[in-house]
Amino acid sequence: MSRHVPSWPCVIESLFAADLSAKFAYYGRLTLGDVTSNGFYLLRRSSCP
Repeated sequence: MSRHVPSWPCVIESLFAADLSAKFAYYGRLTLGDVTSNGFYLLRRSSCP
């Protein structure tokens, strides 16, 4: 899709900035600059024994 729509990166980042749950669903993580509506951020890490 991004090859056909040159402004796609800007569009997708704007959508993700407005809906952090969509960003989390797509990337599987949030960045430290992403603050949820209640101010809670959870960093999920997996560890191998």
